[in-house]
Amino acid sequence: GSTWEAFSFKKNKVFVEFFNDIKLNLTANKSSALIAQLTSDASFYFLNGVIYESTAQKASSGLSERLSLKFEEELAKEPQLIYNHKSKGYDLAVQDNRNRLKFVSPKGALLWQKSLDGIILGQIEQVDLFKNGRHQMAFATSKTVYVLDINGKDVAPFPLKLKDPITQPLSVFDYDQTRDYRMSVVQGTDLFLIDGKAKRVEGFKYNSIKENINSQPTHFRISGKDYIVFRSGEEGLKIINRLGEDRVRVSAKIPFADRTLTLYNDLFSGFTKQGELVQIDAKGNVVKLPLEVDSNRGFAADGKSLVTIKENVLKINQTKIELPFGNYGTPKIWRGLDNMYVSIIDQQSNQIFVFDRVGQKISGFPVFGSSEIDLQILGKNKFLLTTLGDRHSMILYEYR
Repeated sequence: GSTWEAFSFKKNKVFVEFFNDIKLNLTANKSSALIAQLTSDASFYFLNGVIYESTAQKASSGLSERLSLKFEEELAKEPQLIYNHKSKGYDLAVQDNRNRLKFVSPKGALLWQKSLDGIILGQIEQVDLFKNGRHQMAFATSKTVYVLDINGKDVAPFPLKLKDPITQPLSVFDYDQTRDYRMSVVQGTDLFLIDGKAKRVEGFKYNSIKENINSQPTHFRISGKDYIVFRSGEEGLKIINRLGEDRVRVSAKIPFADRTLTLYNDLFSGFTKQGELVQIDAKGNVVKLPLEVDSNRGFAADGKSLVTIKENVLKINQTKIELPFGNYGTPKIWRGLDNMYVSIIDQQSNQIFVFDRVGQKISGFPVFGSSEIDLQILGKNKFLLTTLGDRHSMILYEYR
């Protein structure tokens, strides 16, 4: 007989019963699938197949993969979540290896793309230059300071093209939370500020000591005073005021590791190449404390929270968490809307872990991801997380 005869149910009662049985089994579990091959030879029929049952967990965990999107081009940077004042939600920005910035909706639609003159340094900052609730994106390449609206259009008078190369990511300072922004531009040993009209800020003058600025300038406010902090030279630290003058003189030489400076317990804090926590007070006094950390991984600190990793033991304040053995990167602290989360990535298995402020692992984690992440807190027990899947794809996770 022919293969067609096998599926002619009126002619073959055995096959009717067989496929009915399969149908019942597949219906009983909606996560099952059947892959089968049927061939005929004379009066014999051969059926090869596999019944597959998925073990994926979805709604019960509160975690879902909202988007997995593949691109033809290789991606040059990890994706970033960008607030869209029109949709009142978050879209994704990612740059490919042809220097094109792509703006993608959470449903995977390419909303626009724009060619830039280089790779974006650091992260995209969001500003509201016109103080009307409509947000723009501010960032720099090595040649240009850009400000784009949510549709990818240049916001005049930007872009600002510079003759000398920009060597650190663009920082945005809003000293008094009045949206009178100052943007820091670093060019080797030089630092200057521009305003929302792309003009140099008069009155700010940083007296360079002819040593390269080796970290992104960061703004802190302590007891009503403004501090702009960055590493200078091999072992120097500069702490200046909003006029560019020294606010705190630090005479000690500090062998900083390549980590972001932060504020921990109201002290300027960093990490040394020897694996020490170094803290500087408002008078320039320096204290070094040994930490239980791997010197190549560092720590995360913010406010009164300290997170460290040593081998496979993650410590969130006083809570120790034993992770599977792996090759872990530097932990990160994420804050927003009175919530705090800690993330860490196993770079060996490409697994992302997320914990709450007391060290409880968030249900559904770890998840797959091959790059640093961006996490946006939406509310209590709600956040979005994005990462690269591989060099050609990005993933968006949602937890609620």
